[in-house]
This record gives sequence, C-alpha cells and structure tokens, in this order.
Amino acid sequence: MRVFSLSVQQKRRAIELGLATFIEDRHVLDRALAHWDAHYQDKPMYVLNRFIYEVCDQPQLRSQRSVILKTLMAEMLRIEKLSTEIDAVDVTVSTDETLKLRQGMITILEYFFSATASVDQTEFQELYASRLTKEMKLTGTIELHDLPTQYWTHLLESKQYLRVINLIYEVYCEFYGPIQADQVLSRARQRIKQDEPSLDLSHLF
Repeated sequence: MRVFSLSVQQKRRAIELGLATFIEDRHVLDRALAHWDAHYQDKPMYVLNRFIYEVCDQPQLRSQRSVILKTLMAEMLRIEKLSTEIDAVDVTVSTDETLKLRQGMITILEYFFSATASVDQTEFQELYASRLTKEMKLTGTIELHDLPTQYWTHLLESKQYLRVINLIYEVYCEFYGPIQADQVLSRARQRIKQDEPSLDLSHLF
C-alpha cells in the first residue's frame, strides 16, 4: 500500500470524502469516522484494509470493499498532490533521485505488507523485523507498527535498499512461496514504473 505524506486531519478528510461516495446516511458515515478516530488515525496506512472490513459490513458494502479501498487511496493521492504543489521544495537532482529510489523501495514494502493475509500479519512482521534488524544492524530502532511506513527508512543508505527488498521477498516466499512473491513484486514494479517512468530500477530489483 502506498505511503502518503498526510497529516492526521488530511487523512481523515480523505476517508470522509471517499466513504461519502458509498455511504449516503450521514449518521452511518459519522460512526465510521468516529471508528477511524478511535482506532486508526495514528496507525500506518497498511491497516486501511482492516478499517474498511470493519466499517463496511453491510451487505451492499461488502461486495464493494475493494472499490472503496481504491477510492480512499485515490482521494488521499489527490489531497497529497494538492499539498505537494503548495509546499513544493527545491532539491538537487541527486537528492531527488535518492528520494525517488526510497519511495520506490517503500512502495515495494507496501505491496508485500498489503498482500499478507491478516491472520499472518503479526508473525510476518515479527519475522521480517528480526531479519531486518539483524542484517541491517538497526536493532532497537524499528517498532513493528512502523515497518510498513517510511519512518525507519531514513536510517538506510540507498545502497541498502536492494537488500531490504530482498529480505521481505525472502520472508514472503517462506509464507506463500516464490510464485506469489514474484507476482507481488511484479505488481510493485509496474506501479513504480507508472509513477516514475524515468527511474533506474536496477537499484531496486
């Protein structure tokens, strides 16, 4: 799942606007927003699936969960782009390339985390955190709930990105096999190429 640089208020606004497309009853929408505020507003975005599963439990919404997820993501992207245009900063080419590579790595991580079954998430994250902290020498700096986010990736050098990706690929293979892992990686690659067509992907794959 994509990482968004949004404030708590911006994420809530995106949730509200996205859900309003599917939930016409304002009282039902307000209950969904209250649930978000109480349990999810400070959580990383990979839990968005779980939030949608919990609040979209009515028969007419269950079959639309995947569409609702895409709508919420699209709304967050729209708000993020507006924010970026307003707060755009000037960076050097080399720094810009590094930032794009880092975002590419984050995109790949998000795809693997979002493709992990909910019943496996805790075990998957614990195993990945163990491998990551051991091999990348980041012991004591990563919390489990931060794994699918960008909060810890600033500790890495760009030359370490490939190993970070290989580690999550290896862990995913242990859970679901190489065929599924390759499919997840392929989807992530396509997304990165779509977002940054000029980016040299040899640093990530």
